[in-house]
Amino acid sequence: MNAQPNAECKPEQKRASGLWLTALAICYVIIWWQDSLWLTAPADTLPLVSGLILLLFLGRPWIFLKTRKSISQPFCIIAIALIAFGIAINIMILSALGWTLLLTVFLRSYFQLPRYWAQLLPLAFFAFPWVATDLPMVGWWFRISAATVSAWIFQSLGFLVMRQGADIQVQGLPISVEAACSGLNLLQALLLAGAVLGLLQLRGRTSYWGFLLSLPLLAWFANTCRILVITAVALSSDTTFAAGLFHTWGGLLVVVLMFGAAQFLVTFLSKTGPKEVGT
Repeated sequence: MNAQPNAECKPEQKRASGLWLTALAICYVIIWWQDSLWLTAPADTLPLVSGLILLLFLGRPWIFLKTRKSISQPFCIIAIALIAFGIAINIMILSALGWTLLLTVFLRSYFQLPRYWAQLLPLAFFAFPWVATDLPMVGWWFRISAATVSAWIFQSLGFLVMRQGADIQVQGLPISVEAACSGLNLLQALLLAGAVLGLLQLRGRTSYWGFLLSLPLLAWFANTCRILVITAVALSSDTTFAAGLFHTWGGLLVVVLMFGAAQFLVTFLSKTGPKEVGT
């Protein structure tokens, strides 16, 4: 952390903050390695580490307090318990929550924080691959709901449609919304990127929190649109093209749609939402 030292900051305070940073770094690595499931898609999960880099960048300048505030022991105990319990039962989302809480204790005790500092914390929470490791049901729900919506839309357009689970037939053309189509690997990277987009434009506004809660819905919308487009391409032209190169690059379509929808919502909220704190 590139912190600007206060002229009256005590040397022992700097050393203590260094120990805190070391402990946080060790815990961060341990939490990442508690479940190696994320290794199945490292290209989608490793970029999450950038969440911490973005937190450092967007929270600048980091200025040491002249005198360290008292460390909240109850919050420390809760944070350590969450990390330990999450590791013990292999639920990364608990460990990530505990680590974020521990980071909060450290930052509030040692630094002069901007008044919107709490809005930086989701970047730390999203810097762990807990969606991929802990929430496979989210991927299942994305698949089922996307197949249901797709079937309903094509049926409304007059096509002959049959659906069984995540498999649909449109005019006799089989479309299988497989696990790879759930967008689960991309979801958390999209959440992190969306949180950064919102922070850049809604910093200090209460509407930022509502925008943050809308990100999973925006990701679902983008992924469902991808399935609709692939199905439409398969019906109108070449199934080989739709199932091959177009399907492979469909992830890019999800990203474009996600950010388009997110930018539209951010623009709307930035014009209508009330201010929460100073920036």
